[in-house]
Amino acid sequence: MKWIKDIVLFIFIFVSFNDMVATEYISNAIIKIAFGLFLITHIDELYQMFLEKKTLTVKIFLTFIAVTSIVTIITYFAKSDLIYITDMPVVAFMRLLSFLVIFIYVTYTKEFEKLLYMIWISMIVSSVIAFFSQPYEQWTFRRVGGTGNPNDFAAQLLPAIFITVYLFKKNHSKIFLFGSILFFLYTMIYAGSKSSFLVLAIILLILFVAKFKTVISYFANLRGVLIILSLVAVMGGTAIYMQQDTAIKGLQERAKSTGTMQQRFIIWRAGGEMIRDNFFLGVGFAQFPKVSGGYIKNYLPPEALPSHNDFIKIFAESGVFSFVTFVAFIISLFSSYLREIFSSDYIWIYIASLSVILMGLTIPSLHHKDFWFTLSLVSHAIYYFYMQREKNFSKVPI
Repeated sequence: MKWIKDIVLFIFIFVSFNDMVATEYISNAIIKIAFGLFLITHIDELYQMFLEKKTLTVKIFLTFIAVTSIVTIITYFAKSDLIYITDMPVVAFMRLLSFLVIFIYVTYTKEFEKLLYMIWISMIVSSVIAFFSQPYEQWTFRRVGGTGNPNDFAAQLLPAIFITVYLFKKNHSKIFLFGSILFFLYTMIYAGSKSSFLVLAIILLILFVAKFKTVISYFANLRGVLIILSLVAVMGGTAIYMQQDTAIKGLQERAKSTGTMQQRFIIWRAGGEMIRDNFFLGVGFAQFPKVSGGYIKNYLPPEALPSHNDFIKIFAESGVFSFVTFVAFIISLFSSYLREIFSSDYIWIYIASLSVILMGLTIPSLHHKDFWFTLSLVSHAIYYFYMQREKNFSKVPI
């Protein structure tokens, strides 16, 4: 029975990270089927997990889900005359239920490394698909892997890099580490997302500050200097070799000047107007792309109509109450047990989760299952240290 559960879990993770390929080559219903099978086979574990002690982060998350659900119901009845929300309740509650189940399962899982390997395998397959596939549009070099958008694909690759480092801390395989990271980085170039490289730069700066003493210590001995110089030489040689690559040239041209940033400012302005007009309830769960066109005077291509910002998205779609609880959840998620996490291997999990939030400032990833799989990883780290503190507290004599 255990192996059946593992297979179902892997299928659910795989189709969540490779949704385009799964729906295109199998069925549009495959994601719902995978989620349904996961619920059926793991119902006992999920029940036991809901009985576990709740950290403040989990409590705020549950509040966010509850508030968004209530707002969704009210919005549906208050704006039932609008055609675009007639199918909203079923879609909204299916998604909210999946977010809830994913977050709880990942937070309380007893097999954390196995789950991470499933994510890693899913991203390796996605990267292979991107590497051997054709550009997703004739006019661009960009590729998408197992998901349907190059920006979403880049947002998956970033945390995969840091998940790889965490797994290396457990398996100690340098071939696994360097092979995976180089492959993910090379594939990220084919995704062609400028935001992903900006986020990567920000994260490397955070890591440098957080691990400053460790970095400096490498320069204090000859072995560390040789390792760093070797890495610089390999990366420099790789960069020179890759200058002839079509994706490298395409990314360089795209970095000079594109209209995507201007389109984002237009859609963010439209989102602000949408929030002003629908401050309390929003326009409806997942309805931003359908409504935003009415707030834009100039033509924008269909791919530019989504919010391109998760915070604007949640406020515009579900109103101020959902927005406040979501922001409180994010603050709690990335501030709880910060010192303990940064002093442990979980720092790589923290960084992986942080990367999807930073990417969420320029792409609309909030309603994607892979977003919640990655985001909830740091909640597992919080729960680990929460339980450690509970155990230590219980040992103190009264």
